[in-house]
Amino acid sequence: RKKNADQDEPVVEGGREMILLVDQAVDPHLVMYHDPHGAEAEQFRGLRNQIVAMNEERAPRSIVVTSALAHEGKSVSAANLAIALAELNDTRVVILDADVRNPSIESLMGMNRRRGMTDVLNGRLALDRAIQKTSFHQLALIGAGSLPRNPSELIAAADRFKVFVHALKENFNYILIDAPPALDLTDATVLGH
Repeated sequence: RKKNADQDEPVVEGGREMILLVDQAVDPHLVMYHDPHGAEAEQFRGLRNQIVAMNEERAPRSIVVTSALAHEGKSVSAANLAIALAELNDTRVVILDADVRNPSIESLMGMNRRRGMTDVLNGRLALDRAIQKTSFHQLALIGAGSLPRNPSELIAAADRFKVFVHALKENFNYILIDAPPALDLTDATVLGH
């Protein structure tokens, strides 16, 4: 039962009590969602503006987001930057969870885990079926997908990954790729090429 924020009674709309079913909540670290007018959200908008300024020709771009080690906030940063980019008029953004060993983008966005990138790269899923709509206007998501037996081998198939990203560039202005930590694994280096 959805509660009124100021009172301890259910929300009534059109004479009916509303029941809200939620699988998960949007992660509290997504400041672009929880505190869009705060100082941290403005920092992500500043980064967004610098990225857009470097892209004068407005060509579709892919951006790999990584960190040196795990638990440094790369996925949270990628998600906040994706939301900031999607705020711009006529700017379609997709965030891709390429951290197949520790996927987190779907959960950060409050979404259930589904098939995704690995399933597309293995030929078990069409790209358009992997793209999920989010609650953010102009922002889509592709989850990591099924955990492969050898993630490095799948990512190392660079030709397939390049074709995959190129296909995304036909429909999106920005592709944000949440990569694994760079010092722990070689995946981030491969994804960056």
